[in-house]
Amino acid sequence: MDTNYDVVVLGGGVGGYTAAIQAAKHHLKVALIEAQLLGGVCLNQGCIPTKTYLKSAEVLRTVQKSADFGIHNEQASFQFDEIHQRKEKVVTQLRQGVTYLMQKNKITVISGFGKLQDGRTIQVTTEKTTQTLHFKNLILATGAQPKTLPGIEIDGHKIVTSKELLEQTDLPKSMVIIGAGAIGLEWASLLNDLGVDVNVLEYADHILPTETVAAGRALLPILKRHGLKITTTAKVQSAKIVAEQVVVGYEDAQGKAQELTADQVLVAVGRQAQTEGMGLAEAGVQLTAKGTVQVDNHYQTSLPHIFAIGDCIDTLQLAHVAMAEGIHAIDFISGQSVEPIDYDQVPRCIYTYPELAVVGPTMIAQQKQDQVKTGTFPLQANGKALIEGEAEGQVQVTVDTTTDDLLQLMIIGPHATDMVMEGGLGLYLNASATEIGAAIHPHPTLSEAVRQATLMTKDLATDI
Repeated sequence: MDTNYDVVVLGGGVGGYTAAIQAAKHHLKVALIEAQLLGGVCLNQGCIPTKTYLKSAEVLRTVQKSADFGIHNEQASFQFDEIHQRKEKVVTQLRQGVTYLMQKNKITVISGFGKLQDGRTIQVTTEKTTQTLHFKNLILATGAQPKTLPGIEIDGHKIVTSKELLEQTDLPKSMVIIGAGAIGLEWASLLNDLGVDVNVLEYADHILPTETVAAGRALLPILKRHGLKITTTAKVQSAKIVAEQVVVGYEDAQGKAQELTADQVLVAVGRQAQTEGMGLAEAGVQLTAKGTVQVDNHYQTSLPHIFAIGDCIDTLQLAHVAMAEGIHAIDFISGQSVEPIDYDQVPRCIYTYPELAVVGPTMIAQQKQDQVKTGTFPLQANGKALIEGEAEGQVQVTVDTTTDDLLQLMIIGPHATDMVMEGGLGLYLNASATEIGAAIHPHPTLSEAVRQATLMTKDLATDI
């Protein structure tokens, strides 16, 4: 077997396999190394399985509300083991699709754990074999793993991460979720819809601490109306198993000791880069103080023929970002002229009920505040939202009044994660508020709310 490759990709998640396919399309000889399952966390333990669960929760919710539409069904119930089976079926089908793409593009897939031997070779080890690959270029796509907190030990049964929770075929009656970021809130939303008594504890003074403050403030009251119990400014200090339950100790905003007891605890306090044990530092790849791989605008590391993408670097931990970074790195390797990714143009999606999506900077520069105007359009004034029976939420558009440029789009409501790309495309094309407002949107659609919110920044809205 020839062990010399133009590109070796370490990690078979969405960023890694996308980079491998892009390299193959550039007629490069490619090998991809994956220690576990193709598709990585997103496909097997993250984006896809959780959204499959969320769809089941949505269907149950729709059936439970059917009387609102004149449809009467007295037998709305669910079997969680069947929901779990459907999730497994979806994940398996997509993983088989990735395997097919590897074969179609003639990418050599090697199962095993990869460790750099030096700046030009990598050793792949399984339980039975060891082989060494030689590369001209290497893409590090090693991903990330769940974080925990001091004093809290993940036992995989009572105290879990989303990985263990996705493997369960039954549900607890009660759950404490530590962390009100995207992962914590999505689980809180779907578990609440499935009848679990959910308490969420967040260290910061608002939910979604890495998102815009306005987004968290707008979503919080809606989630609470749906029955979620959310406590912010909660400093979790311990989680102890007592008589088959978990007692979570935390300090509240006033500094007082508090406790919550539940059948299970989900720790969702973020993810940290997987960079240990791979020989990176020994080979000369520089890491940051946070343990991420240090890269430039083209994802080159301190060794210019070694690149890093996705969750192992200090950018947005999103699947679509990892894909874009992988494509960029391969195009750069292939000698193409590529522009650095503008992360302010990347949509950020939260799949709670209702959904929340934002594109644009999380913070608008203070010096711009005097020339910024925001238009907010409530979905209660949108015909399609009323037809859907989903009128909670709003669309908020922020523009620069000096240049008329779109700065930010935030949507809370049904299909927010689908609609947000209108703002993403607007930012990419440097669209003005006038252009978005002038574009004829179909009626009746939810997208009309984007147009109306844009027009409100110019005091020209017609539907409110």
